[in-house]
Amino acid sequence: FSSLNAVVTGGGKGVEQMIVQWCEAKKVDLRKIPPNIQEFGAKKAFTVRNNHIVSQCDELIVFWDGCIDIITESIITAMHLSKQATVYPVI
Repeated sequence: FSSLNAVVTGGGKGVEQMIVQWCEAKKVDLRKIPPNIQEFGAKKAFTVRNNHIVSQCDELIVFWDGCIDIITESIITAMHLSKQATVYPVI
């Protein structure tokens, strides 16, 4: 990650909290984009947020258990936007 300028995250729990700690330790700019549930409703807010994250990134890095459909949508969106998507399996 030597050319990393910033990390864009949804600010969730689990892996995303480790990313926050890593950014703080490495002094990497962190941009949190939380879902706007009040504006879009619970289900749509996460899709809108993820699409915004994908549009902001140069490369999508996903830690994924293979089960969450909204992550599949983000990977497909990245591919449609010709962005590299790297998927790390979570077991």
